[in-house]
Amino acid sequence: MIIKFQVKGLKELATNLKKYPTIAAPIIQDAIKKSIFQVERRAKPKTPVDTGRLRAGYRHKFGLLTGTLYNPVKYALKQHESLHFRHRVGEAKFMEKGLKESIGQINKFFEQSLEKILKKIAKK
Repeated sequence: MIIKFQVKGLKELATNLKKYPTIAAPIIQDAIKKSIFQVERRAKPKTPVDTGRLRAGYRHKFGLLTGTLYNPVKYALKQHESLHFRHRVGEAKFMEKGLKESIGQINKFFEQSLEKILKKIAKK
């Protein structure tokens, strides 16, 4: 199960990345990593628990300027999407809700990245 989202200001980041890739890329990658971990922090407490396998199942994958948070547990999608389940612990749409709660902080991570990039470029 994967949830995708886009971040505001990526055009500016992309422009700076093209001009100064060795400066911008690691800073942007850091914002991506922080964003993925932020969503996980918000989603985990909302994840239904029976045996604990689903909550412990979160995984991350990072590539060049990409990041993925996913849960490969077989029943993750069903637990996420089924609104009729009565969870003693956790709730449906746990990853989606974690993402929605994280959007403000994710935007801050990327705003801070843009500021860092611009400061480093200004020193050149």
